[in-house]
Amino acid sequence: MKLIKTLFASLAIVGALASCERETTTTTPKDDTEEETGGTEVGGDDNTGGNTTPDGYIKLSEAYCTFYGVDEKGVGNYYFEIIDGKTDTDGYLVQGTDVCIDIYASNNDLTIPTGTFKAADTYAAGTFATSEVYTYKDLIEAYMELLDMTRAEILELIGITEADFNDDDIYTIYGSSIWYAENEGDEFTAYTVSGGDVNITLDGDTYTILVNFTEGTNEYKYAFTGKVEISDESESDDDDNGDDEDLGDVVFEAISAEAVNYGEDYGDLGCGSYYDWAIYLYDANDDMVELDVLTDTKSGSKVLPTGKFSIKDDGTYYLYEQGCAVPFYYDEDNSYGYGCSFVHNGYYWYGATSGDVTISKEDGKYTVAYNMYDSDYDATFSGTYTGTIEIDDQSTSSVARNNSRRNASYKVKPDNHEKNIHSICSGNTCSRLRR
Repeated sequence: MKLIKTLFASLAIVGALASCERETTTTTPKDDTEEETGGTEVGGDDNTGGNTTPDGYIKLSEAYCTFYGVDEKGVGNYYFEIIDGKTDTDGYLVQGTDVCIDIYASNNDLTIPTGTFKAADTYAAGTFATSEVYTYKDLIEAYMELLDMTRAEILELIGITEADFNDDDIYTIYGSSIWYAENEGDEFTAYTVSGGDVNITLDGDTYTILVNFTEGTNEYKYAFTGKVEISDESESDDDDNGDDEDLGDVVFEAISAEAVNYGEDYGDLGCGSYYDWAIYLYDANDDMVELDVLTDTKSGSKVLPTGKFSIKDDGTYYLYEQGCAVPFYYDEDNSYGYGCSFVHNGYYWYGATSGDVTISKEDGKYTVAYNMYDSDYDATFSGTYTGTIEIDDQSTSSVARNNSRRNASYKVKPDNHEKNIHSICSGNTCSRLRR
């Protein structure tokens, strides 16, 4: 179950900022339940009933736990969200309280840990992580560095103005925290945590969780009794490094395709007389092939160019000119790749160092045939796709490159390759030094 939209994983999530106003406070969190005087019953039909909330605690009605795996020391990370309130059709909390507890335990599986956990910032077993505040300023500066854009460009990309927020407003809080949602999820009040303890006990299949958070002189006490749903978000050993699977040569069977006209996307190299098109092919497993070609098609065109495009290599340089396909290179600093590549399970698996792309059109359908070679892995990825291609024209956007699928946060395999870092331009031809 999804609760509060607090953490961002990719640029797509940033759009939520425009409608999400958050502020910090040091007052006691609001409580939608009845006045707690002398203890009330926890549970009811969905829990166990008959368990009295201790005096001074606010009862919560639902609890969820996510297991994020273990670290190199064998410590397991369990993230609890205990809520009481209203959720929307997507499962996000829009009214009420969400208590987030970031617990570290000696458990290393889907067994919910029990015991008493003390506040700390050490991520050691037997602790819960205290709050680490991440502000709008932190967010914007991170994306300025990631995308090499100005603050104004980032705000344009996100879709907000300076008047919509203050730099010190909280965007999210890592570790443990308390959130109160109101106005159908348009406003959130955030509470940080710097001390306290959490006690978890198990009786049969029923958990009792007593939360004693502190922040300065403020105390926040919550209680839950009932069943806890746990989900597994841990990564297997294979997922950890992404290079244990030997695929060999890949014949890619695409079932859908889209293409983006990026216009003079390589204009920053000093030569912008050609136009960059990227074709994205997808298979049934959501693996992807990107084919990047350079043409003389003018900006604003939504007609995918046809012809043969080849990666050109004179032994020292890759050539960037009309009629070329773009070899793969990975920007390690900004964690995204460009050029002809094969993405498998969220990793750039192969990156083309040579090869051809041929595009043709007949009776309203495109045929894209390609055969790419990755010299670092001595493997090819090839295929033929025939069908419709959805075309997106971003050639006139000032932030076209950063407004695209191209900035998806794919990982690169540890021994994969970063290419084409330096550029040399002459006339209408651009070359980039190989590494």
